[in-house]
Amino acid sequence: VALQRLIEVMCELRGISYESIESVFDWGDSILVDKEVEKGMFMQEIAAGIRAPWEYRVRFMGETEEMAKKIMAEIEGEKEEERGLFDEEEDEKQDDEEEEQDDKKEEEAE
Repeated sequence: VALQRLIEVMCELRGISYESIESVFDWGDSILVDKEVEKGMFMQEIAAGIRAPWEYRVRFMGETEEMAKKIMAEIEGEKEEERGLFDEEEDEKQDDEEEEQDDKKEEEAE
């Protein structure tokens, strides 16, 4: 009611007919938004695959969409490199184990 009255007064001061203006207010469940709850919801949506990680950076870190996407691509690239390193280590470990097994088989055969 107070906000509607404020709009009426502003219209009167400007000489605008209030009847020509339609005011609609939809506050949802709450006027106040808890940032920590909102961050948590974003993270859950990212984990569920219904929101992209760059959206979090735009909303809460103040980055542009372009910058956020660029940073996320760099992060994903680093993760891929790390995975590649671990894969190489696993391959080497597996090769070593296979060589040991082959050596044991040869020793047993002799």
